Amino acid sequence: MIKKWQNLYKQLEIFNLEKKSNLEIDIIKFEAQTKIKLPPEYKNFLLVFGTGRFGNYIGLTIPNIEESKEFMGYYLEKLDYESQFWPEDESSKIKKLRDIFNSALLFGNTPFKQDLVWDLRTYNKTEKSYDIYLVMFDCPSAFKVGRNFYEFVCDFCLGLKSHEILPEDSRPEPSSISYTFTHF
Repeated sequence: MIKKWQNLYKQLEIFNLEKKSNLEIDIIKFEAQTKIKLPPEYKNFLLVFGTGRFGNYIGLTIPNIEESKEFMGYYLEKLDYESQFWPEDESSKIKKLRDIFNSALLFGNTPFKQDLVWDLRTYNKTEKSYDIYLVMFDCPSAFKVGRNFYEFVCDFCLGLKSHEILPEDSRPEPSSISYTFTHF
């Protein structure tokens, strides 16, 4: 499994290599403290890539449970405020968003007030993964962008394949997606 990440890493133009760090201890510590199982594909990604940004668009980090709760709290507050102006027939959408925000674990972001989260309710023991959502703050919304982490990185972080599900004004400019990875 780790070999495919190593092969992908070799295909990218890498920046700030001096900032790359070994995150194995951080991964073990996070799982032990939170009792949350991180997807094996994500752990392998972190071991090969570390934390950083693909092109100028998607940054991926190791989760911080407190930061995640804080950010999702902002999303819930924004949803509560905004939804009072939504039509009454949107109640199922509001419930779905509230459920996602309440069970989300933040692991990445974009420069455009968009965050990447796992919906922790969706863990599958066979796949050892969660549904991946791009959540948007300005108009609270969530778009499922994947489940398999390797496919998510290849299709969403490094390509435009998955972006057609996003509203047109939320899609990244093609120039912001490139075969580069910048460590931070």
